[in-house]
Amino acid sequence: MGDIEPESGEISGLTDSIECVSLYEQQKLLERELANDETDFQDSIDYGSSVEQLISELGCSDTELEQAIHKTDLTALRDRPFRQLSTGETRRLMLARALVKKPKLLVLDEPYSGLDIAHRASLTKLLDELSSRMQLIVMTSREDEFPSAISHLALFDNAQLSQTLSMQEWHDHPLRQQALSLSESKSSDWLSLMEGEHEQASQEPLIQLTNAKVEYLDGVIFKDFNWQMEQGQHWQIRGPNGCGKSTLLGLSSVTILSAMPMTFKSSVSSAVVASLSGM
Repeated sequence: MGDIEPESGEISGLTDSIECVSLYEQQKLLERELANDETDFQDSIDYGSSVEQLISELGCSDTELEQAIHKTDLTALRDRPFRQLSTGETRRLMLARALVKKPKLLVLDEPYSGLDIAHRASLTKLLDELSSRMQLIVMTSREDEFPSAISHLALFDNAQLSQTLSMQEWHDHPLRQQALSLSESKSSDWLSLMEGEHEQASQEPLIQLTNAKVEYLDGVIFKDFNWQMEQGQHWQIRGPNGCGKSTLLGLSSVTILSAMPMTFKSSVSSAVVASLSGM
């Protein structure tokens, strides 16, 4: 693929038509967008190129552009700047950019990372469809992220390829059964541990948000938001891409780590209060 050369041995048989969807490629695009930031030369913040611009710049036709936007569910986001996309939305953009280049081999590194439930299901369906037109390599550490189109599995251990198996061989493999049993045991242990921590917790909230509001230039992320996390509680934040999950986590981190007034409006823990508009 050109980014890494082997220190020894040979690579043969690779097609010239390879695309990779990964955090590495995403970071390269972000660095390019930051380098082109023109905020200092205009009266408003430059949030980068739009979704449509970042796909069309690859030389695709209008039809190919529309197909890629539709397949990755970016229609409502086509005019949104790159740096205002959520984690899951950015992952879908990177996939759309790869698709318009019509690769013979598509490599996906943790493709489900950051996607909500609906888009995880959509991605699996899309990968099944793509498997009839191109070959796929999916890198993941979670069995529930195996697309149904996958026919073979390569197991790595200590930086070495330890086994190659068909999916049927994997389903019957003792290692898989052991991992499933261990997972169930660990889940039970963690649950007992968390319940014990909760019983010992103090009564003062760890986080408290009152009438919180976060607003970007193109719209409100959330407002009139009230939430409290007690000591010893363990929360999972769920919702569709773009609903504000990462924003909430970022805001919560600030309220815990900082006792200074910030540029947001919320009531935090024991009275850290600030104004929450335009973050």
